[in-house]
Amino acid sequence: MSGKPLEDAIREPWLRDILAAWRSWRGPGGDVPRAAIDPSTLPRAAVQFLFLYEQHGERWRCSLAGTGIAHRAGYDPSNRYLDQMLGDRALRARSSLFRETIATGRACVYTGWLAVFDRPPVRFERLLLPVTGRVSGARDTLFGAVAFAPTNAPASTHDVAQLDFIAWDDA
Repeated sequence: MSGKPLEDAIREPWLRDILAAWRSWRGPGGDVPRAAIDPSTLPRAAVQFLFLYEQHGERWRCSLAGTGIAHRAGYDPSNRYLDQMLGDRALRARSSLFRETIATGRACVYTGWLAVFDRPPVRFERLLLPVTGRVSGARDTLFGAVAFAPTNAPASTHDVAQLDFIAWDDA
């Protein structure tokens, strides 16, 4: 990122609120323990768009997806692996971004397109926040939220493997 604070790169106001909460949950070493996540402190409208992804070796399992995500995706991604939900190119792009977020411990926001069977692609903005696991104590989980464009937003053919915008936290 070019000196611009991450919150300035985030379009959706409630995603900025989630970033602020995540920062407030940081422990002495700078990491956020998974147990510190407290959805009751987040904007009520955002809770349906929260998610958790756990790293399992080279794979990522969605251990939690809010009802708003399931509604927009057309299925509940909970308990599914990323490689069961994305094509090869999209999987490589997302997995690389997920690994970098975990490795650096930095928050990240990115935008792209969600492809849903029998529906036009939907624009999204996703906030990735690294947290330490319940058991391991190591960074191995991504917490965050996804904001979707209104369903009536125009969408033509889009490359759903392409991430359009990525910004990193410097704080």
